[in-house]
Amino acid sequence: MKRFTTGEILVIFAILGISTASLPQVIPEQEQNPVGGGRSLRNFEVGTPITLQEARTEAPFALMPVYLPGENLSLRRVTGLPRLLHENDGLYREIRLFYSDRPITILPMDPSAVQRYPAAAKLAVITSQETGNVPDENWIYNFVAEWNQELGKEIFVVTKVRGTVGIGVDLGHVNKFRDGSEEPVPASVTWWEDNLRIEVRGMFSLEELLKTAESMKSLETF
Repeated sequence: MKRFTTGEILVIFAILGISTASLPQVIPEQEQNPVGGGRSLRNFEVGTPITLQEARTEAPFALMPVYLPGENLSLRRVTGLPRLLHENDGLYREIRLFYSDRPITILPMDPSAVQRYPAAAKLAVITSQETGNVPDENWIYNFVAEWNQELGKEIFVVTKVRGTVGIGVDLGHVNKFRDGSEEPVPASVTWWEDNLRIEVRGMFSLEELLKTAESMKSLETF
């Protein structure tokens, strides 16, 4: 049996939303609006809640979609993961944009939660700076083939996005947990550009998420 690297395991965990199995938390009312002033880090949230302007200034590498799937979606929350975890230098290495048709008041904010908790995010867009080698096309094809074989089902597909190849997951899959509960897996598309890893995920078809991915532009242009 092939031994998967830590990086490969982290990629599959991120794509399948395995980390979203935590209990939901209510976001305090004063922290729900990403347009307002700075807010403190919550220990149950990945990253620090920040404003869109802060993201433009401190993470100009981040991307933002022009096309949004569904109806009436708008940006509701922005978080940034610091570049240096133990130093407050004001820079970020990861930006997460969360969209919904209503205020996001429930964590986890991953779109897999929306069927049980409508106040969770319906769409998430994540841009991360990679510190290691960026996967090439051969790695992606091998990753998809080997993980589908390992899981015993065709979960991952190779996608074409923005002139490169990426990893896609369509709707119709579920995560099953030890307590017997199940959670739907959002559709997602993940790809790499230069030293960036970009992911779009939501409870929409993979076709719709690819349209969203193709529409991405630099955060500085908005």
